[in-house]
Amino acid sequence: LKTGTITGYVASQGFDAVLERLRDLRARPDRPLGPLAVTGPVAAAAVAPITIGGQLVVYLDPDHAGPDRHGRPGALARELRLLPKTGGGDVLLLPAADPVVFTGTRLVDGVDHVALSQLVLDCLAGPGRMPAEAEEILAHMARDLPRWRRSTLGQWHLRDA
Repeated sequence: LKTGTITGYVASQGFDAVLERLRDLRARPDRPLGPLAVTGPVAAAAVAPITIGGQLVVYLDPDHAGPDRHGRPGALARELRLLPKTGGGDVLLLPAADPVVFTGTRLVDGVDHVALSQLVLDCLAGPGRMPAEAEEILAHMARDLPRWRRSTLGQWHLRDA
């Protein structure tokens, strides 16, 4: 979150509406916007709900990120019906600097979330209470090793980016 080019938006209809649109996009056979994966506070709350609120952070294909050269919202922001916000916002779209962020994604309520290991890294590097959320996710992971740990690297899948 500290190194990426983040574009902030406002979810005028709330996170639930945005998550529903993400579910709909995932279900489309053509997947027009490439890979997407939720990270940050919303993903952390799905694993270890120690806080309420926070931002919905979505990794996306860099080709569909950010505003166009005229300042209009990018394709994903339009699809999710997000309103542009200068400086912050409750939904952050983060172009994936490396396709590894899509490795080992998990399906949570019909929406792709980053792997737990990626979620920990993102939260540790994030602002505010995100590092505390990372610590809680690590504790969750320690309590349930067989559920997330892979015995070989071959068990991980790298999504096309």
